[in-house]
Amino acid sequence: MANSIEDRSAKIIVVESFSAIRQILTDQLKSLGFTNINGVSNSKDAIGILEVEPVDWVLCSSNLDSPDNNIQLLSLISSRMVLKHIRVTMFLDEDELELVPFLYKKGLLNHIMKPLNKTVIEEGLKGFLEGFEKNSWNDVKYSACNLRAYLDEKKKYRSLIHLERGLLNLYPAECEYLLNIASPLFKEGETESAKNVLKQVLMIDSGMAEQAESITKSLFGEDFDLKKEKEQGKGVNILGVERCVVIDSDDAVRKEVRVVLEDFGVSEITEFDNGDDA
Repeated sequence: MANSIEDRSAKIIVVESFSAIRQILTDQLKSLGFTNINGVSNSKDAIGILEVEPVDWVLCSSNLDSPDNNIQLLSLISSRMVLKHIRVTMFLDEDELELVPFLYKKGLLNHIMKPLNKTVIEEGLKGFLEGFEKNSWNDVKYSACNLRAYLDEKKKYRSLIHLERGLLNLYPAECEYLLNIASPLFKEGETESAKNVLKQVLMIDSGMAEQAESITKSLFGEDFDLKKEKEQGKGVNILGVERCVVIDSDDAVRKEVRVVLEDFGVSEITEFDNGDDA
């Protein structure tokens, strides 16, 4: 099924108290190919629409100082199963940035900085579409991309590590999230853990060698030989896997898997040659 934002069929609600800004938002959305747009001045009217019509995307300000607090609207959308599919874009003031982690945890897809004018809105919406497409129209990945940029800018490296590990749990086959852990680990002073992450990336996916080498040079300098380091020592348990069961009838295969798991710092590995014994 096509993504409703990708194919421009999305039903959109623009929630904005200033009619001029609401009109600019509506006009810019139309210029990008969207046609099903409903503009309202407050969250109460937006909720009225949500109760009776299917909606795909809501754009709103936070309105923290107003009775029409749109953070409550975001919370409503994220808490109801029938509304959880709705994407939310929020316009934020500089002094509201500390709310960003909370908002993304609540389900925010992206945010655009105020003050709003035609140029900011045009660039913000185009950037939204480009970023969403770059992340294959995947809500989780695009939301995480936006949160990552904020955390990195604010030097919240511990939160970045937590974010990347969460993504790695969701997408264990996508090595880029493991690679993303290296830099914040280094910046938190965990240099050996950062080295082991980079080594583990090489072990998992040789296709990411160039990216891993580039990050290695930026963190440890031109003289650091990642491939040589890869051959030395066992890995730190970055993935947090303490116990693992290996089931295979081939002794050689089990041995190879054990070696890889040990390189990843897994401390307890049990082997079985059949599922019944396991």
